[in-house]
Amino acid sequence: MSHSPYDSWLFSDEPLQAREAEELRHHLASCPHCRALQTAWGEAHLDLMRLPAVAPSPGFSGRWEARLSFDRRRRARRQSIAFLAVLGAGLAGAILGCAWLGICSPLRWLDLGDLLTGGVRWMANTTALYYVGRQILSSLAGPISPVAIFGGGGIVTAAAAGLVGAWLLVIYQINWSQAQKGAQR
Repeated sequence: MSHSPYDSWLFSDEPLQAREAEELRHHLASCPHCRALQTAWGEAHLDLMRLPAVAPSPGFSGRWEARLSFDRRRRARRQSIAFLAVLGAGLAGAILGCAWLGICSPLRWLDLGDLLTGGVRWMANTTALYYVGRQILSSLAGPISPVAIFGGGGIVTAAAAGLVGAWLLVIYQINWSQAQKGAQR
């Protein structure tokens, strides 16, 4: 004979629905195993309720809070190290990738003037692209929603493609300006 779900209903702290309680009553009337289980669990539950509550040892909460604080600091330190490692690996990969593809030379980055002007130009281009994109999307928000244009899942893809396109445009402009400087020298 199957005792499921009756055995789990016996141990449940949740109140049973009327239909479940009626099914359990009928099952207990015909099943000596589940009746014995109900009696044993009832007695064990009463014994557990009669036990006095045990207080923690002195200083437990202070030790627990100190340990929790230590664990949080250690977790934050590990996350910081992992973040910096991933960031460093990504930066190294980008530099090596640019050098391998011949897009830019990492040795040129050592020239502080070129680095600063390139950074300012990149920030200006990025800011301009942000404002242009914002204007385009705000003009489309009224008559046509972006969801209708790109489709539900396509918005993220379109945004990523736009960012990659903007990045490539900036790289192209920096290389073009460096090529012109090289031709003038």
